[in-house]
Amino acid sequence: MRNGWNKVPLAAITELIKRGVSPKYVEIDGYPIINQKCIREESLSLQEARMTSKSKKISNEKFIRPGDVLINSTGTGTLGRTAIVKNINQETTVDTHVTIVRGNDLVDKYFLGYLIRYYEPLITSLGKGATNQIELSASDLKEMQVKIPISKETQQKIANILSAYDDLIEHNKKRIELLEEQAQLTYEEWFIRMKFPDYEDTLVDEETGLPEGWVYKTFADVVDINPKTSIKKGAIAPFIPMSSISTSSMSIDPIEERAVSGGTKFKNGDTLFARITPCLENGKTGFVQFMQNDDSVATGSTEYIVLRETKSCGKYFIYCASREEGFRENAIKSMVGSDGRQRVNTDCFEKYIVNFAPKKIRTQFEELCAPIFRSVQIYIEQNNKLKEARDILLPRLMMGVIEV
Repeated sequence: MRNGWNKVPLAAITELIKRGVSPKYVEIDGYPIINQKCIREESLSLQEARMTSKSKKISNEKFIRPGDVLINSTGTGTLGRTAIVKNINQETTVDTHVTIVRGNDLVDKYFLGYLIRYYEPLITSLGKGATNQIELSASDLKEMQVKIPISKETQQKIANILSAYDDLIEHNKKRIELLEEQAQLTYEEWFIRMKFPDYEDTLVDEETGLPEGWVYKTFADVVDINPKTSIKKGAIAPFIPMSSISTSSMSIDPIEERAVSGGTKFKNGDTLFARITPCLENGKTGFVQFMQNDDSVATGSTEYIVLRETKSCGKYFIYCASREEGFRENAIKSMVGSDGRQRVNTDCFEKYIVNFAPKKIRTQFEELCAPIFRSVQIYIEQNNKLKEARDILLPRLMMGVIEV
């Protein structure tokens, strides 16, 4: 071991290692409660969080603080995922499937977060129990041996190096959010509120109530739904599991590589719309634009509905339409099947009416959105490179290979 580094049990550098609380769910006026879905790709998102009643007694130590480390603690494939709490602007807790780790005065709190991230494979191996019911015990975490620099200054230097990458990643995520908001607001302004360019000078058709040149059409009339797409069985191709689709963004990440054996097939420009509960209700919808060649084919979960552009309807219009609240509500109402496994009936798209603009307006919208969607993909690719660089540095810094 390098001079100036010690090997200690995790308990020696923490003041708290505990699971969260059993929630009493409410729809309004509750405390946000983080579950395992909120911890993904080394980051924390409250988009999947629910609320627990404020009438339920929660000890102060179980409200998370900046610098806390959260660890998913239940289930194969989920147990061991970690996230560092950076900014939290309201009282927030975690459920019993998440462990809070809080450092003491011997460790820099953000260094602790990266240290635990480095030990994620070991943490995952500590899970015990049946395949789908494995659990991570607090006692095993406390006894886990970790190597740390004695100097808190060294710890802070390491944390600062790694934080610089994470800060850039978060900055890019905010840029993506703003770009997507711009495209969605433009869609709603033009096609829902009917305030398209020069709308003031456009006469209204008395019969339809639409501006002249506009018509009502069903979504199925103008969009290619679940188009036939072929790829050779056994070929290695990109694969998109449902977990890679965001609930709030067009971003698709991470992208796997698998031998083709079935599943949904799609190309650049396609929208992937989740058809199964609860993914649909949660808003899972992605836009495919990650392949280098537009003729390339990727595969994914069988639980996607693929929406493809046609000569009359552009790909950016389709994606923005699929993010519109009324579109999703129409799909949810059509769901059939047993509780917990309900799926969308694609006939619902024959009942969803869109305000269909003249070609000039449709073309303007596609031209306006093209650079927005390209910029989103550029930021996604930048973030992938930043993650790769950070993940190369992480073990070298944590093993003391790189001098700081």
